[in-house]
Amino acid sequence: MKRILVILLLFMVMPGNLPAQSMRPAQARSQDQLLFSRAQSMERLGRIDEAIQIYTSLVRDNPGNQAYYLRLSSLLRRENRLDDLLKLIEEKLVRSPNDIDLLLDKASVQFARDEKSEARGLWTFIQKNNTPTPMLFTRIANSQLIAGAVDEALQTLLSGRERLGDPTAYAADLARVYAARMVYDKASLEYIRHLERYPRQANYITQQIIAMLKDSQAYPVVVNALEQVLPVTPEPVVVRSVLARIYFFGKDYVKVGQLYAAGTIQDKDLPEMLDLARSLEREHAWEPASELYFIVSRKTQQSDVRGQALLGLARTYERRLLVEPAYPGLGGYFPGNRFFRLDVRLTHEVDGTLNQALNLYDSLRTTLPNSEAAFRAMYQVADIQLTITADFDNAARGFKYILKNSRSRDLSLQAGQRWIDALLAKGDTTAAKNALAATIQSTRLDNDEPEIIYSRIRIFLNAGDLAGALKALKNLTGAASPVDPLFNDALEVIGLIDDNGGPGDAALKRYFRAEALISQHKLTEAINLLDQLKQQDAPIADEAAIRQIQLLQFLEKNGPAEVLLNDFLATRLASPWLSQALIWQGELMQFRKNDPVMAVPYYEELLVNHPTNLYIGAVRQRLRAIVDAMKTQ
Repeated sequence: MKRILVILLLFMVMPGNLPAQSMRPAQARSQDQLLFSRAQSMERLGRIDEAIQIYTSLVRDNPGNQAYYLRLSSLLRRENRLDDLLKLIEEKLVRSPNDIDLLLDKASVQFARDEKSEARGLWTFIQKNNTPTPMLFTRIANSQLIAGAVDEALQTLLSGRERLGDPTAYAADLARVYAARMVYDKASLEYIRHLERYPRQANYITQQIIAMLKDSQAYPVVVNALEQVLPVTPEPVVVRSVLARIYFFGKDYVKVGQLYAAGTIQDKDLPEMLDLARSLEREHAWEPASELYFIVSRKTQQSDVRGQALLGLARTYERRLLVEPAYPGLGGYFPGNRFFRLDVRLTHEVDGTLNQALNLYDSLRTTLPNSEAAFRAMYQVADIQLTITADFDNAARGFKYILKNSRSRDLSLQAGQRWIDALLAKGDTTAAKNALAATIQSTRLDNDEPEIIYSRIRIFLNAGDLAGALKALKNLTGAASPVDPLFNDALEVIGLIDDNGGPGDAALKRYFRAEALISQHKLTEAINLLDQLKQQDAPIADEAAIRQIQLLQFLEKNGPAEVLLNDFLATRLASPWLSQALIWQGELMQFRKNDPVMAVPYYEELLVNHPTNLYIGAVRQRLRAIVDAMKTQ
């Protein structure tokens, strides 16, 4: 009877107790999470003592929670409260005396407390009393590196490599340690050992080696180490790729070409070589780029790759001819605006180079007929005829052929627009209108496509129809996306027309006549017309003066440009173009006359009187560099 009564009492008690018992752990976990979040907030607010106090209570109430311990130990280490950290570790070791992570933390803290002998003894104890697995040595080395025991970490990894009998073990780890000690040759060799084992990690290894090159003394050491490895490595393709990228980083562009020219090229080298050639081209390193393009064109069995290589090769010959800007100019006359671009390219007198480029482009038409590369080659030939040799008739014929026959809609549109440009260069606006209609028909584009409207505006402007141009410009601002550069280009031209008398203003019409002369490559006539306009009492006079100066600078007529700049700065003090004139005069002194000190007053005036100028930051950097150089003289 008593037994039955006890059982009944148990059943009576259990239903009431079960919910409370099952809720308590969940409530505790929820409370701990709230405390943990509060501690993190205290930490972010800089209330470190409060954060430590909360973390400590969490660790003691939850001895098995690794996240709480790691957060507290990290904070204590960061605040250099090593005594508190060591005490915490000792408390946890009472519960788990053989926990390797805790023992490693203890050794790390001891070393940081300058108890180096005790720390080394503990690391040795851990190493000797545990199975020698690859992870063991990594964990010990990480503990040592956290404490700043770099030499000890190095010895641990080397010992691990020996005990495991693997000559490539820990190569990446050893490389990082050697790099930290600035032993760059050994670091490079270890990175290559890692690469030979994991060749697909070439990009990662390249990045790690380049990171060492932040130390200017590292480059020759690294290069020498890699050059010594290349002839004997079992992975010559990937090592050569890394070395080429290192050369490129160091701007040792000639060696990039020589590296591949001297080696045995395999098919898997070719994509890397093509990519490097393009990178060299972007850096205007024409000769090494040509060398790589030439090798790829000869070695590849793929017609598409050969086409890309031949196009690149011809491009490098073409661009060697061009006169490069003498310095990185700031601003300009409506910089980047396509309606005011100078569609003329000045060239050096280099015997045979232009013919080499043209012959290479022509060879693509015969070796890869009707291919995309062939049509792009034709496009380049026509562009040379338009912008360099001024052979407008043949340029127009070439662009027209591409428009009618290319299977690429994008290339057809570009060719159609350049066909129009070639006809405008001839001064034939009627033929340009017909070419625009043919472009719309061939590309099946809408009349209100932004690029179509752009070409239509160009025709209006060249024909002197400013009213038609203004209407089309407003249409373009509605058709183009605000992120499309044409949107801003159109707004600038609308502003120019509206601010200078509108479409009926006689001086404005003469100004756009000068722009038409520029389109026809008649730069001297345009300069003379602009010179007349700038002397008139007309709103457009400031723009005419600045455009004239820009053309003189483009033609490298620095003497006349300097005279006009001095006149502009003396007489047009209220002009919105005054800040650009100050920049140009500063650049003329600093770069063209090689007298940086004479540029200082112009740059200073810009900083003081035109603080909202878009190029104020770059000008400030230039001025600082000039002043620093003056101090060292």
